Amino acid sequence: MLYPDQAAEVQQEAALLLGRLSLSEACKGAIRGHFGIVTLLKMLDRLGLDRSSKEAVVRTLSILAVDNEVNQDHIREQYGIPVLVKLLEAMPCDGVTAAAADALTALAISNAANKTAIREAWAVPLLVKLLGPEVDMSVIEKTVDCLWILMTGNEANKVALLTSASGLPCLVHLMENSPDQVIC
Repeated sequence: MLYPDQAAEVQQEAALLLGRLSLSEACKGAIRGHFGIVTLLKMLDRLGLDRSSKEAVVRTLSILAVDNEVNQDHIREQYGIPVLVKLLEAMPCDGVTAAAADALTALAISNAANKTAIREAWAVPLLVKLLGPEVDMSVIEKTVDCLWILMTGNEANKVALLTSASGLPCLVHLMENSPDQVIC
């Protein structure tokens, strides 16, 4: 019998193993077919899931989405985008936040429907907040990458960034100043 903290550790290890298997294109479809994506998304909704396990789950979802339009669509259809966007709100900004930005990037690459769904889940204002001075530079880098992909070929996303209260000023200040001087 596993104790609760042992069960959490085993679940995290299983999520990491799925991530490793996802490096093979052949395994990505099999994981989806065996409800792996649905289970990973359910894990993120589970109360009490520790930050380390959340990061492992999100990184695995990201790997599953990379260069795989079927998995990108499946994650959207299983309402995974709002779950990932919600992780952008979490404080402190850490590996989970960076992994969520990475996963949204992976979902948006070459997928117009996901770019729209990400905007409609109110990700753009949350991403803009992640350009601020209290945020670690590694998170800022992932955030800029995500915004870049979201804006590419999507006029509505560009408008969302431009009409965000601090979107454009934040980007300009980020170029002018060191990150600790950026006020968004």
